[in-house]
Amino acid sequence: MFFSASRLWFNFVNSNFLVYNICWEDVEIDKELLQIKEDSNLLMISSAGCNALTYLLDAPNSIETVDINPHQTALLELKIAVIKHGNYPLFEELFARGKSPRIQEMYSTVSPLLSRKSRAYWDSHLRFFNPEGKGFFLQGGSGFFARFLNRIIDRKGVRDHVLRLFDEPDASIRKTLFEEIEQKLWNGTEQNLWVSGGILGLAGIPASQRKAIGDMNAFMKNALFNVFVNQSAKDNPYWNAYIFGEIPKEAYPGYLKEGNFEILRSRIDSIKFSTSSFRKALQNSNKTYSHFVLLDHMDWMVSSQQNTLRHQWKLLLEHGKPGTQILFRTAYKNLNFIPGFVFDNVKFSQVDPGWIANQDRVGTYTGTYLGTIR
Repeated sequence: MFFSASRLWFNFVNSNFLVYNICWEDVEIDKELLQIKEDSNLLMISSAGCNALTYLLDAPNSIETVDINPHQTALLELKIAVIKHGNYPLFEELFARGKSPRIQEMYSTVSPLLSRKSRAYWDSHLRFFNPEGKGFFLQGGSGFFARFLNRIIDRKGVRDHVLRLFDEPDASIRKTLFEEIEQKLWNGTEQNLWVSGGILGLAGIPASQRKAIGDMNAFMKNALFNVFVNQSAKDNPYWNAYIFGEIPKEAYPGYLKEGNFEILRSRIDSIKFSTSSFRKALQNSNKTYSHFVLLDHMDWMVSSQQNTLRHQWKLLLEHGKPGTQILFRTAYKNLNFIPGFVFDNVKFSQVDPGWIANQDRVGTYTGTYLGTIR
């Protein structure tokens, strides 16, 4: 009963809200693994659109993005429209600062470039970027999660320690700071909220992933230790966005850098997007792809969509070729959830967890895998 209620809540959130205001997969890890080239043709899940735009800097032949959530499509479409409009200062204000004092004025010049559905969405949600508001990175489902996290940080009186973590160059001092934060952050009623389906559903974490992870508190401690102690968070765009509400220049991913803006503008027509499931996108395509980027999408299907998962893998194999790469993350500890026939056709390699711990600036998945079609 609990699992069904959790699934209903998760489906409601993903159907009615913008969930991801920033991609929650480290794009530098993706670029290292995918090795995108000029003849590459990618099919990927849109999420917040950040990673698709950064992939574009490697000049692939084509990028197609799909997302079952129309609000995610609207976000990518807004980013593309601002790029086409050629206004880098506005682009930086919206997607690095998360606020713009000119948003009302500038939106009128950008909105004609949007589709009817996306324009309708932003007509009623432009307040996300209001200069007097909380800012874009604290909006939507994951933004609510970020606000919840910041509220706990303040209630526990560890804000100063958290801020020091971002600037401290010495890993041993970061470790001491983290241990002091840990003692307070995971005490009291808050430790139960970390595993709440209501809270985690807003961050796009389904019940199937929570079940696969098991002890969510221990998992979060380890993930945050990797990000804030093993690595320096100063140039981490993901956690800067959620703790400070903006991304500093030194942490800009490729698509946000001013020197890349005109490159993006010249290549932007290479990106096509649609609101669709990955399976339906494959059904409607007659193309062969060199790369599939599935994010953690299969985890959502494990408990209740096994037939869909099998059908999707058949389509993936039909639309791939020998050498086609399939990148995905998972909360599961092994690949037993993948249909058996797939292993006869795809060689899977788990990316070294030690390397991930030291390099992945998100680090919130049990496994990162790269499959290659034989």
